[in-house]
Amino acid sequence: MFGRRGTERSPSSQPEAQRLAAPVNTAKNPLRVLRHRDYRRMWIGFVVSDIGTWMQLITVSSLIASRTGSALKSGLVSAVTFAPQLISSPIAGVLADRLERRKMFLVILLCQTIGAVGLAFAIANGQSSAVLTCIVLAQGLIGSM
Repeated sequence: MFGRRGTERSPSSQPEAQRLAAPVNTAKNPLRVLRHRDYRRMWIGFVVSDIGTWMQLITVSSLIASRTGSALKSGLVSAVTFAPQLISSPIAGVLADRLERRKMFLVILLCQTIGAVGLAFAIANGQSSAVLTCIVLAQGLIGSM
């Protein structure tokens, strides 16, 4: 890059947007991005959320299998957990582009929390496998956003 009078600029004098847009070589240290506090917090949150989703899937599937003795109904729980992502992901992409992402993210997390509490109450009250499957389906729809 050249400055005003044709002299070459040092890399540190480049505009910040250009320096930030440059590709980062993570081959040497792939965890380098975790040094940024906001990214690290978001990444940890996603990991904890995914662990919770898988624990819920295994628990609800096992509970339905033990209550009904049907592997098909247990497999249906897995299907309704992840199938909504195929349908609503394009819609969620459009929403993410048009709405403020932070508010959308917080609303989705709040809805997922309400769904998890509702699922806990449904399990505690001995609801049928159909009710549990519907709650898991609603959580899958919310989670795919």
